[in-house]
Amino acid sequence: MLQNVTALLVSEGAAWKDVFKTTIFLKDMVDYPEFAKIRMAHFREHDVTLFPASTCVQATLCRPELLCEMEVMALLRGEEHGPGNEGESRHDAS
Repeated sequence: MLQNVTALLVSEGAAWKDVFKTTIFLKDMVDYPEFAKIRMAHFREHDVTLFPASTCVQATLCRPELLCEMEVMALLRGEEHGPGNEGESRHDAS
């Protein structure tokens, strides 16, 4: 999942350093410690030093085989986004 989100960020000209908020939906909160460990390693791999605000909740996910879903909000910069075009770009990275 994190690789999918990375690819989506790159496709929009962004990186993990541009992410300011994540919402994590776990099938079972018992998986949170392992998820947190994986996420921290991923942030380190991408040189993220200021971690985004994050919310994590247990939820019934859209597909029963999924263990986790993630919503990511990032600040997009650059000419294609320009002033006044900071709107969200929505993608499903499940």
